[in-house]
Amino acid sequence: MDDSAIAAHSAEDLQLILCFFSAFAKAYLALGLSLNIKTTQVLHQPPPNQPSTHPVTKVDNTYLQNVDHFPYLGSLLSSAANIDSEINHRLS
Repeated sequence: MDDSAIAAHSAEDLQLILCFFSAFAKAYLALGLSLNIKTTQVLHQPPPNQPSTHPVTKVDNTYLQNVDHFPYLGSLLSSAANIDSEINHRLS
């Protein structure tokens, strides 16, 4: 499957969205696509000047891995919500 992203305003909103993830997986299967929950990751981007906390999220009974950096569509997203990591990534 191609990369996809889910955006939420809070950890609670993210968990609510992920409760429906199983239904999305079944719909994807009907279209010949698949979701790999084991490789699904969470990147939390807090508001400026707020500490970064890793939300505890799970799909079915699988806890999702929290990461501080995530490659997405050729870019490098960061939990710092700035472009420093992206610039360093492109220069390397």
